[in-house]
Amino acid sequence: DLIERIGDWDESLEYAEDWDYWLRASRVTQFAFIPAQLVAYRQRPGQGSRAPRRCNWSVLVVDRAVRQWGLAGPDGA
Repeated sequence: DLIERIGDWDESLEYAEDWDYWLRASRVTQFAFIPAQLVAYRQRPGQGSRAPRRCNWSVLVVDRAVRQWGLAGPDGA
């Protein structure tokens, strides 16, 4: 149901596509805080996410969200 409402991953983004997805999801559904570590993120020297990028994809995603929805959440907060 969520994918039908917000669409799939934005494959035009080289990085931060997960941020984009979760920002879009946050506009149509609530998130719950789970006070536990549920995943581990391993980094290795030379991996793609540690390499310099031609643009700051995170800033691009957040800027696009702010332009689309403003700074308030769906509840106005």
